[in-house]
Amino acid sequence: LSSLILRDAHARIIQERARLVRATAQLLEARLLSDLARLTDAALLFLETHEHAPNDHSHVVALRQAAANGAFREGAFVLDANSTAIASAPGPLDELERVPGLQDLLNKAVGRKAVVSSGVIHIGKKPVVVVVAPVTGTCGDAGMVVGLLQPAASDLLEHLREEGSDAQMALVDASGVVVAATDRKHLLERHEEVDEGAVVAQAPLPRFGLTLEVSQPEAVALAPARALQWRLWGLGGALILIFVLFNMLSVRSVVLPVKRLTWAVRRAEAKSKGLSTRGFGPDEVGELAEALASSRRRMLESLAQVNASQEELRTERDTIRGHLELLYAISESSTRQVDLRSFLTHALQEILRQGGVE
Repeated sequence: LSSLILRDAHARIIQERARLVRATAQLLEARLLSDLARLTDAALLFLETHEHAPNDHSHVVALRQAAANGAFREGAFVLDANSTAIASAPGPLDELERVPGLQDLLNKAVGRKAVVSSGVIHIGKKPVVVVVAPVTGTCGDAGMVVGLLQPAASDLLEHLREEGSDAQMALVDASGVVVAATDRKHLLERHEEVDEGAVVAQAPLPRFGLTLEVSQPEAVALAPARALQWRLWGLGGALILIFVLFNMLSVRSVVLPVKRLTWAVRRAEAKSKGLSTRGFGPDEVGELAEALASSRRRMLESLAQVNASQEELRTERDTIRGHLELLYAISESSTRQVDLRSFLTHALQEILRQGGVE
């Protein structure tokens, strides 16, 4: 039972982690899309007014504010329909030229008409994630906006960190490099293998090609379930102990007295003496012993009466036999004695002899 509870707790923890990471991934993707939407809105205003009012810097200020208040504070660039950079905030325009593989990202964004992002790449020594989004106006594609997301400068997951919690949350790219984490010391680490001793749940951010991971040591995650398992083991041991004690008490209070009564009856029968019930308590076994002793006494009294009756019957039988023999002798004498006097004399002699008088 405890093993089943532990397995069920492990499955429920994984399900809860999966729901948590899916909800967090959706919120995080919504935040990035919101920041990117502010950039594209500011870029659209800039593109619509730049051709007619090239000296109007108000939209550049709006672009800088949109970049500074979002996740792409490291850099934002506006490109026209010809993929030419015409504005940047806060860095210089030439920084965009040093982005490796930028043209491929631009081509993908134009072809898909959707957000495209790279993994972690380096502009010089600075690691960044490049995000490209098309800017669509009333007349169609107006241009593109490029945002730079720097892991060291972003705080995408820091607000989700809990003090004293062993759960770690990390945002990784397709190659496993950490882009953001609740613990900043894990930034830019590469997650190549999943720790077998941890409970891990993952959820994708499909529009940005990123994955959100939540991991926690299995020992910590299953600590409540293991505590419950130990309590169940203790409860099971207590139940077994109670069962053993109950059996011992049952043997002591029922089986042993019955055995003692059996031994006492056997000794009484072997020695032909009365059954002593002083060794039994005032319980059911004691009452049974008293009943056996009383029945045995009545049986012995009945046997004594039967023996006495048999002795009386034997005495009466002998007396009757003697009387019959006397009558037989007198009857024989009557056939031999003709004289009445002689007959009476012989009969009296037989009667006296039968009575033991010579």
